[in-house]
Amino acid sequence: MRWISRVVSLGPVAFPPPRGVRVLMMPFYLHDTTATLPSWLDAWWPTVRGLVAVAPVRRGVGYLTIDERYVRRGQTHRRPGLHVDGWRRDGGSWGGGGWGGKDGMVVAASHVGSVAYRQGFDGEPAEYGNCEGLRTQIDPASVSPLLGGVAYGLGALTVHESVAATEDQARQFIRLSMPSRAQWNLSNTRNQLGVEPEGRI
Repeated sequence: MRWISRVVSLGPVAFPPPRGVRVLMMPFYLHDTTATLPSWLDAWWPTVRGLVAVAPVRRGVGYLTIDERYVRRGQTHRRPGLHVDGWRRDGGSWGGGGWGGKDGMVVAASHVGSVAYRQGFDGEPAEYGNCEGLRTQIDPASVSPLLGGVAYGLGALTVHESVAATEDQARQFIRLSMPSRAQWNLSNTRNQLGVEPEGRI
């Protein structure tokens, strides 16, 4: 198996003041954020709308993740290790809205906290998208730090990893996963306004 790990810069994004919000893969309508994002996320509405405006898909059920945490110097905020968000042999879902989903995701963070790789890979990710077995293939010239305040388009098979914070920081991360019919886990955040995931729950 050979695939291309893609990273596309989509432009600047603004963040609201941090409040410790944590939302995991909450379904909402990309084309109607006002009616389908709960009022307790109102500070995030402009950010979400800005990301939808540059997303590859702007209609249907998308999946919202917001993770705000205080990260100390030397710690990582998100998942460590080389991985992809769009792969699982049994068809379960993960960060890309669904394993192998063609439209991937749009991500942004307030501070640098991860890097992605713009290159081709040969082989197959391991369970839960683990790509540590492919680390020897990395071309140093392909490393792309995901800068703070910038939105990026990532494929479901974009290889990336968290990096340690260089200083103490209140880091904010947001991801819009594109529509998918992959299964949706009960550990994710339900939408109190009644929007349901498209895949099996």
